[in-house]
Amino acid sequence: MRWLATLAFLAAFSNAPAFGQTPEVLTCMESGYTEDQQGAIDAYVAGFDINSMEGNDALAEALGYRAADCAGSKYADDDALMAIIQYQFSLLSLRGIEATRPDIGEVIRRIDEDLEPAARERLFTLFEISVFGDPETGEPRELTLEEDEFFSNAILDPPVSGTVEQAELIGAYMAARVMMRDAVNQISTR
Repeated sequence: MRWLATLAFLAAFSNAPAFGQTPEVLTCMESGYTEDQQGAIDAYVAGFDINSMEGNDALAEALGYRAADCAGSKYADDDALMAIIQYQFSLLSLRGIEATRPDIGEVIRRIDEDLEPAARERLFTLFEISVFGDPETGEPRELTLEEDEFFSNAILDPPVSGTVEQAELIGAYMAARVMMRDAVNQISTR
């Protein structure tokens, strides 16, 4: 859950609704690390653990230095740098989940491909409300009984057929995607 708390903290820096094309500043974050920095990134992905913060300081340092290098003057303010780091942290977290738990990637594939579009949209909307609060006010809001039932059934029932054991990592994966989308939108509006 510490991982989700980190994402929730990063969420405070962004609040945009749609996914756009990845800006060049974000693709810059894919390379250009020192050997030690790349080692920290590789260790984070290979040893991804949703309940551990071990190695996150080295990862944060690597991402911070690279973000400053990639940002240039257009993205040099704190909000832009945070969005750049948020995007890359979320991307690496997705890769870590996929590397350590391929079954979660398969569940997400079923959400993306097998769930009816309206149900998928509602699932992500309810997820965002449960994690980040009411989209209109930003205030915390609990799901209603009906919303909670829909959310649970959408993940646990066919065609998705996730398990209770997978739920935390499914949520982490969904959160990372939301955070990436929000970072792209924040950067794209500059």
